[in-house]
Amino acid sequence: MLLYSYKKYILIRKNLSKIKQKIYIEKELNLEKCFKLYNGEDIIEMNIVKNVNKDKTAHVCQLPVKLVDIFVKASSNKNDIVFDPFMGSGTVAFSAKKKQKKIYWF
Repeated sequence: MLLYSYKKYILIRKNLSKIKQKIYIEKELNLEKCFKLYNGEDIIEMNIVKNVNKDKTAHVCQLPVKLVDIFVKASSNKNDIVFDPFMGSGTVAFSAKKKQKKIYWF
């Protein structure tokens, strides 16, 4: 029996006509390969950032860089400004700098 755990992330933008795609993340609990399509929507397989992950920082709610890269790419263009009002572990700033974007945070 396969058990799945799904997390849906919703990307919110001011101009909804520019959203490139809906993004769904699937993590399979039995560690088998994930399906790439589910109900016609895109599903992206990635590891979550836990204590055993080499990318883990001291932040308790750290997001995977791969996930943030997708959000930054889908919601902005080169040289755009990315605003992160909560900063947290700095994943958004790291991703924005990689993509040559300006970043502002609190």
